[in-house]
Amino acid sequence: MQTIKHAYASAMQGLGSGLYSSGVLNRETPPLHGDLWRWLHSLFAIYDIDAMVRLDLPWWTLRAAKLVDRFLQQRPGAMVFEYGSGASTVFLAKRAEIVVSAEHDPRWHATVTKKVAGHPNVLLTLAEAEPVDAQSTHWSAHRAWSGYDFNNYVQAIDRFEGLFDLIVIDGRCRAHCLQAAKRRIKPDGLILFDNAGRRRYRAALEGSAMPKLATSGLTACLPYPDSTVLLSPEQAVLQALVDAG
Repeated sequence: MQTIKHAYASAMQGLGSGLYSSGVLNRETPPLHGDLWRWLHSLFAIYDIDAMVRLDLPWWTLRAAKLVDRFLQQRPGAMVFEYGSGASTVFLAKRAEIVVSAEHDPRWHATVTKKVAGHPNVLLTLAEAEPVDAQSTHWSAHRAWSGYDFNNYVQAIDRFEGLFDLIVIDGRCRAHCLQAAKRRIKPDGLILFDNAGRRRYRAALEGSAMPKLATSGLTACLPYPDSTVLLSPEQAVLQALVDAG
């Protein structure tokens, strides 16, 4: 499966390069609310963090990106915590006062560190997984990380004081990350849970007592629709986002 994914990504990047160099497409960033064009450009940016940063687009549903943009516009001084770093870290850094992002992969941490160098409001922290032992309680359902415990990663949010306006869950061990996030979100804050349609996340989301707003449809980098769920301790927070647009 990973081989197929990487082959597809390479093919799309190559196709995009040809379309840009021939002038069929131009690299001017489409507006955030130009959904169709923004999605089309993102198809050629799959696994390309530089291209996604140019598009100013996180790898969520496009509707979720617009709602988070709207939410942060209303929150000057917003504090954000993110599980899983990447182009979304830069997207958030442009809109929030402080962004703390936890990453488990040392190589990807090094890559993203270079991309956020121009954003002093970002703190990118490395929280590596450890080999599973008899005391392990936090493990990832992803096959590539099945032998590792992610307690350090899940608890990375507790290295920092205070409550967060926005918590993004888009990395490993997401069900456990959701439980940690619920302790650290402001009463009128927002939690984003990406790829919510995956079967392994269903129980965690259905078991959460928080009000939810599911967004589905056009999704950055994907040729098929996906789902990103927004949760908040207050239904009014979600309703205000819907009413605003």
